[in-house]
Amino acid sequence: MALTINQKIVTYASGNIGTQIGDGECWTLAEQALAQAGAQTSRDIMGAGKVTPDVDYVWGEKIANKDITPGDIIQFRNYVMKTRTVVSVLYKNLPPGVTINPNPVDESDDEETFDQKHHTSIAVKSYNNKHVAVLHQNVPPDGKKVQEGTLAMENIGAKSTVTNETRTLKAGDKNLTLSVTVTTTVTVTVQGTIWAYRPKSK
Repeated sequence: MALTINQKIVTYASGNIGTQIGDGECWTLAEQALAQAGAQTSRDIMGAGKVTPDVDYVWGEKIANKDITPGDIIQFRNYVMKTRTVVSVLYKNLPPGVTINPNPVDESDDEETFDQKHHTSIAVKSYNNKHVAVLHQNVPPDGKKVQEGTLAMENIGAKSTVTNETRTLKAGDKNLTLSVTVTTTVTVTVQGTIWAYRPKSK
């Protein structure tokens, strides 16, 4: 069975992970992927003279973000995704005379920021319409090489995972083996404008 346009786009981008397409700009990967798939490129749709470095590119039929499927093109403007991860540890069954204050204790509180004022990505998978796995280039950590990423389409409230384990705690001259519950809570906030496009055949 012949591949659809969207499937051809994903196949092209996936097959070039770790390599640089053209000048390494994010636009170039999407433009080349659509061209080789037989789809209308941004130059076809907008006119070559209107495709300038800072314009908001159009890649096909505009669709709702909730309808994104693999091979669709996502355009970002002033996009900022902040991911905060808090790890909290609760010590349980403390022996008499041993106290931990506070308990639970926040073991770490980290925030990562993905900031792109003007960016283009190719969708490869959508997770509950909130997170989208993408292929793109000209972003960290691999710079101008095609690479995988996961971007949020909207704010995602705190989600926690809980694990139980044992840890060794020094109390005076003794080492205590204690049961602990580790809670990892991740919160994602998103700013900016996001457009999604379904590529169209030439």
